Amino acid sequence: VLIEDGDFTIINLSMDAGVYISDNFAVKGSLNFTSLDGESIFGLSGGVKWYPGGRFILNPSFGFISVDSEVLFKASLFAGYSIPLANNIHLEPKLGLSLLDDASFFEIRVPFVLLF
Repeated sequence: VLIEDGDFTIINLSMDAGVYISDNFAVKGSLNFTSLDGESIFGLSGGVKWYPGGRFILNPSFGFISVDSEVLFKASLFAGYSIPLANNIHLEPKLGLSLLDDASFFEIRVPFVLLF
């Protein structure tokens, strides 16, 4: 994702991958890189995905974000919808709340997800 404004530029690259444990439950991991006006932010997280009713998603996750030399804990809860594109590739738009040390913020994501 590349967002450019007159004041700043954000570049974000993310990858989600997971393994189904049962028909509607998966364990997943995420790797993230964000560049915000030259400042590099790396993220690593793990969590679970529950698909109640097949396509709806509930996704709690926990992880860490590294900003320069500082490492911060991040907890998130997302809800969304899974749109199958191929046998194990899905588009999963979701809305979530994330907690990062003393801050909280809402996120909107539309990732492609690889599930085995």
